[in-house]
This record gives sequence, structure tokens and C-alpha cells, in this order.
Amino acid sequence: MAHGQRVLGRGPAGRGRLDDARQLLAAIVRANHDAAAPFPEFLHADAGVPARSAPAPGRCRAALVEAALGGRRLLGTVRPPEPAAALLDALLSGLRPALAQERVVVTVAGETGSGKTTLAAALAARLSAGGKRVRTLHQDDYYHLPPAENARRRREDPAWRGTQEVDLPRLEADLAAFQQSGEGDVLLIEGTFVTLLAGADARVFLAATYRDTEEARRRRGREPLDAHLAEVLAAEHALVREHRGRADWVIEADGSLVRGGGS
Repeated sequence: MAHGQRVLGRGPAGRGRLDDARQLLAAIVRANHDAAAPFPEFLHADAGVPARSAPAPGRCRAALVEAALGGRRLLGTVRPPEPAAALLDALLSGLRPALAQERVVVTVAGETGSGKTTLAAALAARLSAGGKRVRTLHQDDYYHLPPAENARRRREDPAWRGTQEVDLPRLEADLAAFQQSGEGDVLLIEGTFVTLLAGADARVFLAATYRDTEEARRRRGREPLDAHLAEVLAAEHALVREHRGRADWVIEADGSLVRGGGS
């Protein structure tokens, strides 16, 4: 497996994500067809248009997706800025004792939009450049339900929101399998609730809340800032803020790094 490669979760949620991804990419192809976007032929087949090969310079694919889906926007498409080099240096220095182990598991947790995936990717790139064999797991691949079905369940049943949405025991089992396999040096696991994983060697927590990231999400305009979303994010915040005390290292909303209560 390539360094930092995203792993598609097994089971019905994983299959649903694969179907959703094909539909989403097909929507991009349909919307971008006139600009001749370079996508694989099977996606053009899904979209019902002939394959093209020339690139589409200057086109915003997020906007194309939104147009193709009839104006509906997608939760979770906001990409936070890349972590500063100084922050990465400081974090890697803090993680050095854990990274000295033969095989290490590092979790990266925080609220929606806090920068978990971006930070995990940056850490994977730096560790890989330093010669480490890195794997990455994403909590998003371990939801019990496919995304659309999970979103409906959240809306219809507020009690569903939270850790019960995620197959944390299966994620814990994959963590244990990594530790026993000898395949790879570092396993990065990113997600909202991954601080709860008992088998982690080091835990990083991003402290930015949904309130801190609201303006950035509003400027990007890629998700509906409606009452339902606000309710979901507030419920998530109430759960996740308690996880800070378990973290070894905390990245504050201003980008500063502080030692956490789990150290």
C-alpha cells in the first residue's frame, strides 16, 4: 500500500461510499464535459457521455459538482489551509519519543472542519520523506451506514448522532492488526472520535470548534449552513470537546501547539 493511501472501509458503508464516489465523479464528468475534463473512461460511461482527454483549466470542480447535483452542496468539502512548517516541526519533535518505537499508532482528532485530514496528510508526507513507511486510516471509512443514509438517519433520529454512527471496534481491530503485522512503521488514524481508540501510542487533538471554522465554511459556500447542520455540529462539539483531555498534544485554534493532559 502506498504511503498515506486512503483505505476504503469494508462492509456496507464502504460499498456505499464506493457507489457514492462513482456517482459523484460521474456528476463531475457530466458538468465538466464541455470543458473536456480528463477522467477515466468508466466514469464517462457512468456519466453517459463520451470520453475526452484534454484538461479543463481554471474550472472549479467543487462548483461543477454542485451544479451537477442541482445546486445541492456537500458537507465536509472545506479544505483547511496546510499546516505551517514550524507547527509540523514542533509536533514531530513532540512525537519523537513515540516515533522511536518499532511500530507506532498516532491519532489525529477534532471537530468537523478543524483540519484533521489535512494535518494527517502533512504528517504522512513528512514522515514518508524521512524514510518511514506510513499508512493512514480514516474514520469516514468506518461508518455503519453509507453517507446519504447516515445523513438521513441523523436528521430523523438525533439519538443516532455520535460515536454510535462509527464502527469503532472494527477500527480498533484494524489498529491491532497493523501493530501485529509488521507492515509499516507508522499508522496515522484521523477522525472525529479516534482519540477514544485504546490502542493508540500518541494522540493529537485539533481544538478549533465549529464556531471557529464557521466563517471559513461560509466564505467557501460549499455546505448548507442551515439549522440542521448547526444542530449536528453543536451536538458533535459537546461530545468531542471532552476528548481534549485525552490528547498528548493539542493544536489550538490559533495554530499554537501545547502539551495535552494525556502526556
